[in-house]
Amino acid sequence: MFHARTKHIKNKYHYNKSFARDGVVELHYLPTDEQVPNLLTKALANKKLEYLRDTLGLVDISSLIERKRSWIVLLFMCHALHQD
Repeated sequence: MFHARTKHIKNKYHYNKSFARDGVVELHYLPTDEQVPNLLTKALANKKLEYLRDTLGLVDISSLIERKRSWIVLLFMCHALHQD
């Protein structure tokens, strides 16, 4: 049973390795700290979370929501002033 699992990994490894050897893909080393999928799979410190979030181009929407609330209040006040 253990052999079947390692055989699968071995075949997959050699299959991917052949792509690199044939020039279909280019492999580059990427340190663990810079691997973006860690954002979705690991608990991270705030600085690391922000770095990976920015790398993906994600934004913190809480500030956008607060700005939208301000605009809604402002529009409501303007509308109320024009009603008089």
